[in-house]
Amino acid sequence: MKINVTLSVKIVFYLLFCIISNLIFGTFYHGIILISVLEIIDQIKKDHFISTYTFWNIGFIIIICLDGIISKDVIIEDTGTYNYNKTALIFLISQFIIICTYRFFEKKSSLNYVKEKVIIDIKDYLKPITLIIVIVLYLFFLYSEFPNTINSLLYSRFDLIKEKEFGGLEGANRSLINSFIYYISGFSGYILPSLFFIAFNKKFSPFLSFIFAIIPSSIIWIMYIIIGTRHHILFSFLGLAGTYALINKTKFKFKIVYFILIISGYFISNKIVDIRRHGLLNYITGNKIERYIRDTSQLSTDKTVKYMSYVVDYYDREENSYRYGKSSLAVIFFWVPRKIWNDKPPQFSYWFIREYLGGQKGFSDKFSAPGSYLAELYSDFGKIGVILISIFIGFLSNKIDLYFSKIKRIDSYKQIMILSFFLASFFFFPRQINQFFSKFVIVFIIISIIFKFNTKLVYNNSNNQLKNE
Repeated sequence: MKINVTLSVKIVFYLLFCIISNLIFGTFYHGIILISVLEIIDQIKKDHFISTYTFWNIGFIIIICLDGIISKDVIIEDTGTYNYNKTALIFLISQFIIICTYRFFEKKSSLNYVKEKVIIDIKDYLKPITLIIVIVLYLFFLYSEFPNTINSLLYSRFDLIKEKEFGGLEGANRSLINSFIYYISGFSGYILPSLFFIAFNKKFSPFLSFIFAIIPSSIIWIMYIIIGTRHHILFSFLGLAGTYALINKTKFKFKIVYFILIISGYFISNKIVDIRRHGLLNYITGNKIERYIRDTSQLSTDKTVKYMSYVVDYYDREENSYRYGKSSLAVIFFWVPRKIWNDKPPQFSYWFIREYLGGQKGFSDKFSAPGSYLAELYSDFGKIGVILISIFIGFLSNKIDLYFSKIKRIDSYKQIMILSFFLASFFFFPRQINQFFSKFVIVFIIISIIFKFNTKLVYNNSNNQLKNE
């Protein structure tokens, strides 16, 4: 007889796993990895691997848990054992709340995952004016990113920022025109590979379209490698891979390959940081900058858990009070140019690291420290903020998955791209909350504008075909 394990019993077992993990390894992170993997397996059993909840758990394992394990000694050295353990406990509580919220609303909404495959029957195509827009965006990206590429090729990060001090908002004080160029150029690099695939898919098979799309996309990715922006590469590639997988409908292969690509790609891409620090030519020739040799000799991570431990340490001090919404409001109004709103509060991830370390050289004007999805809400409301954001993530993920689970037929490339970038955004959500909103919201707007120019859907009035499928 099949035993129906209730949510409460599952949570008890999960808690037991984490306690045992803490006793054996001296940290909760190993146990959190185990319960996150079990949640992913549960999604696979329900034939719902392609879901925001799955990608949240994959991102949480890689960005939070593995970082917490790898950076343990560094974090303890910087903030002490107490702060390291407290930060791990906060992440544990948050993940438990997210799991409970998602599964609660899953049961309440009677979310029945459809076992049969969703019918993918694209009826629209990119008309000539849309293809022209894609080409213009591509050329615009190459033109705007070329100077950064050359600088990163010839000079080390230290050479470019050695005269910079912490503090100030020089990098954020762009003109309206520069802000427009910054957003269009940056976010074009995310969606162009998927648009290339869609353009080729009109005449070629999904596999050949994927291969052909990689050719122009590789130039974008090579420029990202030289510049040292690893997350741009991953976000861009995840969008392309998701678009291909949804159209090709190779779900089983996709599950295996996607796991391998994400995990290996994430850690391989960490070496891109070394290139950014030393400069590509210096890195290749071995002429490395002395101040970065120690960092690049170790396995590079995002330091997300380290920065969150800074936040915990900072707001545990009596002299530092919570911000009561200021950090969260900065996330909501990230898109407003500072030229329009001179007193716009800076992003928490921007000012906090400068406040915490105080006056030390070594950061560029644009640098911000990803303190994880918890940093802003913790700085606003402490533990209550952790609870609020965790409930929000579990609820949001459930509602998005519920919406897409009800779709039995996808007939537009726009739907494909939006779902694909939803998945990619949830993978990066654990890293930084404003990164989730900025990446997905702006990508969604650009995709919508592009497809606004596209032709209306052309349907084949073939009810027999629909019945046969």
